[in-house]
Amino acid sequence: MFNRKSTCFFGESILKKTTKKISASDTERRWEAEIITHLAKNEDATFRPKKLAKSLRVSSANYLNFKRLIRRLTAEGKIEKGRRQSISKLDRSRQTEGIISFTRKGFAFVKTPDGNEFFIPEKQTLTALHHDVVRIEKHRKQSGQNPEGKILSVVSRSKEPVFAVLSRTSSKWYAFAESPNPRIRIEIIGEYHNIRNGMLVELASFSWEKPRIIPHAEIKQVLGMPDNPKDDLTILKKIFRLPLDFPRKVLLETDAIRLPDMDKELTVRKDFRDDDIFTIDPIEAKDFDDAISLTSNGDENWELGVHIADVSYFVTDGSATDLEARKRGTSVYFTESFVPMIPIRLSGLICSLQPDEDRLTFSVVMKISPTGELLRYEILPSVIRSKRRFNYEEVQTILDNQIGDYSETLLKMRDLSKVLREKRKTAGSIDFQIPEPVITLNENSEPITIRPSVRLESHELIEEFMLLANRCVAEHIAVHRKKERLPLIYRIHEPPSKKDVDDFFLGLKHLGLNFSKPCELTSLYLQKILETSRGKSYHNYVEQFALRSMTKAIYSQQPLGHFGLAFQYYTHFTSPIRRYPDLIVHRLLKVYSSEYSKMDVARYRRQIPHIAKQASEAEIHAMEAEREYRKVKQIRFISKKIGKWYKGVITGVFDYGFFVEISEFLIEGLVHVRTLEDDFYIFDEERRQLRGRKSRRIFCMGDEVSVKVASVSLADKLIDFEWGE
Repeated sequence: MFNRKSTCFFGESILKKTTKKISASDTERRWEAEIITHLAKNEDATFRPKKLAKSLRVSSANYLNFKRLIRRLTAEGKIEKGRRQSISKLDRSRQTEGIISFTRKGFAFVKTPDGNEFFIPEKQTLTALHHDVVRIEKHRKQSGQNPEGKILSVVSRSKEPVFAVLSRTSSKWYAFAESPNPRIRIEIIGEYHNIRNGMLVELASFSWEKPRIIPHAEIKQVLGMPDNPKDDLTILKKIFRLPLDFPRKVLLETDAIRLPDMDKELTVRKDFRDDDIFTIDPIEAKDFDDAISLTSNGDENWELGVHIADVSYFVTDGSATDLEARKRGTSVYFTESFVPMIPIRLSGLICSLQPDEDRLTFSVVMKISPTGELLRYEILPSVIRSKRRFNYEEVQTILDNQIGDYSETLLKMRDLSKVLREKRKTAGSIDFQIPEPVITLNENSEPITIRPSVRLESHELIEEFMLLANRCVAEHIAVHRKKERLPLIYRIHEPPSKKDVDDFFLGLKHLGLNFSKPCELTSLYLQKILETSRGKSYHNYVEQFALRSMTKAIYSQQPLGHFGLAFQYYTHFTSPIRRYPDLIVHRLLKVYSSEYSKMDVARYRRQIPHIAKQASEAEIHAMEAEREYRKVKQIRFISKKIGKWYKGVITGVFDYGFFVEISEFLIEGLVHVRTLEDDFYIFDEERRQLRGRKSRRIFCMGDEVSVKVASVSLADKLIDFEWGE
């Protein structure tokens, strides 16, 4: 991207700044030892600096140096400062270590191994950076919700990269650290060509020894210009360490893959090529890994086929492609591009269930009664030829008008999906219907429209069939082959904790929804609460609050059930092109369908916990990257709306103001309490309300309000609104 004098830029020798380290004088070392010894002998006493100097026979000529040493020892956490500058032996019972996390406002929190969290004021963070391991001293007197403390020292630096924005003075380059790190100024060491003011860079060789000494670092790489929308995706990929390309070994391996001999494959696979099978995907989909079919054998029962791309045939266990897919864990999707889990040659061509092409699949064929009971199933390798590539909107038009390609089959599919859906809801399954922002970009990657996503019957149709297939596969191993104790990757969702349940019902109370809190929250009761709020202005907020109150669904070797779906056993089988656990499930089903050895089972039993943990972490990482991308585009979009008024709903109330989501765009911003000029507002923490002292006007969660877009900061990812009547 740019050249650099005197060193190679990426991965080679790094320019080092040589600094002369000045060691403490013999006198200071002697004083330090004497101070600590004297305080240890008088552990219950406190000393003013002058009294301590006199006890240690420090001359008046050296007193200022002695006081400087006292300040240094205090800052380093070797002695303790009390009231009126008195000093004493350090009380180590009030010290602990933990990981520090900074907020955008500059203050931080330190989480200790025992789960406690300490508030650290901005001026007490010393030289710490985000996620450093630090040693803190707990304050004797506490205020606020969290116990307070101060940083004594940085025990070890985080391995997370430091990003900063370049700024040029007359003679030097500096960089200002980006959130989540504190916004410190860093001197750039070395000489570089083709760098400009405002560039976002990643730093290397970061050094910051004392708070009053300016830190310094080198530039590792340039990410782009934050004010250029075309650089948004490049910057985000680098910040989130998303892979930009596949390793050469993987590409060579996939380039050598050829379409299989179908005649040979049909000797060991079920032939579904003459069946009416088709795919239904988003209009912008690049790969198609699931197809469906529905037939009737003359009785009242349905025969539903869910046919999934057989990725495991091409991505073999332990291959370079397999190891890279495991490392990536999932595909990551953005409006303008995506980061695939497996190379495009596989995901978009050889494995993709394209229309009028013979493709290898893994099918789950299920016989279902008119009431939605699963009567019989078969899981088998197969070959299909998709008859049609539908998008969701096309299918919805056919369902609405009852005419079009395969309309008879699609209408029957809708009937079946409704039966399955009702049966699932009766069991307590929760359907979250939180809309996502759908962003449209122009050729310059600038957002030109943002609208809430619309949930169609065609979406629900596919969802029900995929849920049933996933559940069927999980029960096949966990129930029908229980005696064999075969390992599998399950998708689990544990019930919410007692604290999260308490917080959720308190939030409902703030909305004026007085539901009685049960001894044990069931998914059926939670479903009832969500149904009650449906159609109300605050419904999206209630769903989001409920979702935040629940644990995160993860992958596990243990079949612990899925609270949200009300399934005892559940797995992921239907998306092997974009999710690694699905690929593993396919592979395991093949192993278990023939003669398998105890060694095979033992090997997978050892591997699966690690794969499950890695896949869960990759999923969270991908979601965070996708969320950050949407946030950037939302801020760019709303920045063009400064001064305009919109309707919104209050989503959170705090002592400093309240957050409002503009319903039209699903964009959230803050109305700061200082902008409420009609009255002085007091925060009621118990009711989570802001109440006007004179007017008695109340702002609470779920209220519909009008707000004006006041200001936007892309650098700080902040949007400010102003309230108006």
